[in-house]
Formats: sequence, structure tokens, C-alpha cells
Amino acid sequence: MKKNKKILIFGSSGHAKAITEILEEQNYEIVGYLDSFAPAGSKVLSYKILGNEYLLANANKNFKTDKVVIAVGENSDRFKVFQKLRKINKNLKYPPVVANSAKVSKSAALGEGAVIMNNVLVNTAGDIGKFVVLNTAAIVEHNCIIGDFSSLATGVLLGGNVRVGQEAFIGLGARIIQNKKIGEGSVIGAGATVLTDIPDKVLAIGTPAKIKKINYSNYKIFSK
Repeated sequence: MKKNKKILIFGSSGHAKAITEILEEQNYEIVGYLDSFAPAGSKVLSYKILGNEYLLANANKNFKTDKVVIAVGENSDRFKVFQKLRKINKNLKYPPVVANSAKVSKSAALGEGAVIMNNVLVNTAGDIGKFVVLNTAAIVEHNCIIGDFSSLATGVLLGGNVRVGQEAFIGLGARIIQNKKIGEGSVIGAGATVLTDIPDKVLAIGTPAKIKKINYSNYKIFSK
């Protein structure tokens, strides 16, 4: 089978390993990993860490590809990585990555850099934003909108017409009933059941979900 175009992976964590296996399923030619902290020459799975992000300034020359997957699981970190890579090379391309076992409706839209893991369902007219991560077995029902740089953990269920704001995180096994809104940057705890709209930048936990912290923010790996 003919291989797809070459691709680079930024990041080398467990999340990156899962993405690697999806890319292998899709018959991409994985050039290797780039990482800000891990030593060049070390191996992850069967691929080398080639160096840090600054090698992407001349990606086509160095690697004969401008395609990159940002394999960073935490939302604010992923956003900061994208900002940094855009400054280094504004011409990089970030194709969506969709596992073979995922089912994405033909009427759904996927933003650049989105990652759809194994056994995910994105139903009719779903709108998945840029650099969103939908982890294993997440269910996104019809007409949901998932904002850029947000993520759903394993086993999350969104009812129809749910709106998830940019950089929001929905924890393991949480349930959001239909027609509700999760605010930008908010975090829904594992196993929570959301029955009301959740405002921006809060932590909500429990069943039914209640706000426990306001002006909530996540740790960010890049300060500049």
C-alpha cells in the first residue's frame, strides 16, 4: 500500500504514542518526533526524537515535509505550542488525525489539527474545532459544537446540541445533557453530570455538577 505523505509528531508523551499508532494505521510515513525537553536521539516506540521545535523553521529542507501533528494532551499547553510553532514557521500544516475505528458523520466538520481517537462517535452535523482532542470512546451527538483547543476525556457523552467553549476540558466519563453550554476554559470533573449551563473558567464537579472554583486556569508549559 502506498504511504501517505511524511509527517512529524510534536511531543513524545503517552498521548503522542497513541497518535503514533493511529498515524501508522493510516499508513503515514512518520519521520520522527520533535520535543522541547526530551534529548535528541532517544527513541519513542520505533521512532527517534529528532530535536526541538526550532528545526521546523526549515521543515521542508530538514525533513521534506511541512505536516505536523501537535501531540500534546493538555489544552493550554497545546495552544501555547501552536502559537510558538506558528511564530517559527507560519506555513506548517496540521492535518486532522482520525482513528480507523472512529465514526465521524459525513456531515460533521473537523478543524485542522483535530485528533479523533479510537471508537469515538461524532454524529450528524457535529462541528469539531481546531486542535480539539476527542479521546477513546467519546460520544458527540448531533449538532454539537466543540471549540478550538478543547478536549473530551475517555468515555465522555455529549447530548445533542451541546456547546463546548474553547480550551474547555470534559473529564473522564462525564455526561452533558442536551442543549447545554460549557464555558471557555472550564473544566468538568470526571464522572460529573452537567444539567445546567456552565460559565467560563470554572471547575465543576459532581452529579449534578456544581461549581467548586471560579477563575480557574490550567498550568501552562510556556511562559512566553
